Amino acid sequence: MPYLFVRPLSGPRDWSVLPLDGQGPGVVLSADPSTPVALRAASRVAGLAALLPFAAADGRSWALLPLSGSPVRVNGFSVDLGIAILRDKDEIVAGDTHAFLSLEVLPEIAPMPRAGAICPRCRKEIPLGSPAVNCPACRRWFHQASSPGFPCWTGYEAEPFPQCMGCPHPPRLGQGFQWTPEGL
Repeated sequence: MPYLFVRPLSGPRDWSVLPLDGQGPGVVLSADPSTPVALRAASRVAGLAALLPFAAADGRSWALLPLSGSPVRVNGFSVDLGIAILRDKDEIVAGDTHAFLSLEVLPEIAPMPRAGAICPRCRKEIPLGSPAVNCPACRRWFHQASSPGFPCWTGYEAEPFPQCMGCPHPPRLGQGFQWTPEGL
């Protein structure tokens, strides 16, 4: 799920995190960065810039459109053509709003959506509908809990070098984001 880290350029330095899925057809950055406004299809929304999802060959992507002639910058560059295609960790400055787009997907427990998947950790089939975790980096499915003698997704955090069997992503649930703009 994509997220938007938002804060004012002046004032409090805390980042608010806004999940972008479920926000309607897009999000408008308002003059008050702590309250982005959900864009409604049938109404005009006043704001500084709109973030709109679109389907791309590599999955879901986001476009940024400046509204009403507002000066908007992406990664320090002015959006002169009236649209910018955003990438992971792009910085957006619109008025007093400072934001970063994060396309990071957080691992979560979900019912296994398809039959026949084999857990890369224990090499056993993951039954349809059973608790499973999809690695956000390599997209492989794992049993959520340990099989006897095998820690699948949860349970092998204590190993010396815990990581997914298909990529270096750490096998953690509820640990938050791998990247945040805190250190910037």
